[in-house]
Amino acid sequence: MRWDDPSISDSELLYRRVPVLPDFFQQADLIDGSKKLSRASFQFDDDGISVYRDVVLKDNDLKADCILTNSRQCIYGLTAADARRAGVGVIEDVDREDLPRGLAHALLVCSDMPPSRSLRRQIGDSLCAAAYAIT
Repeated sequence: MRWDDPSISDSELLYRRVPVLPDFFQQADLIDGSKKLSRASFQFDDDGISVYRDVVLKDNDLKADCILTNSRQCIYGLTAADARRAGVGVIEDVDREDLPRGLAHALLVCSDMPPSRSLRRQIGDSLCAAAYAIT
């Protein structure tokens, strides 16, 4: 399985749809009140972690908020470089059943899928630390 696409630039912005539920957030920062993601926000499915590519959304005249499927979700962003530093690659994974936003669908994957439990934790923590609120 191809696990990283070098044609996806390190500077490319990726979006992750996150449910606004307690399991997906840690306690708010006591100084600035910002919410911190928990590793549940970056759980692996069988095929990887779903994200959406900003550049493909823009190429199709779509905005980031088009990835939301209900009002109880928010969007967090990170770069492809952030994902790679966390130990995952980025691959295109067009979802033809979810057009037009599905054109921008991509996956964060490991070279050896599925990753071990300890590696999933490490990756999740790194992705959470790198991600920032978009909406």
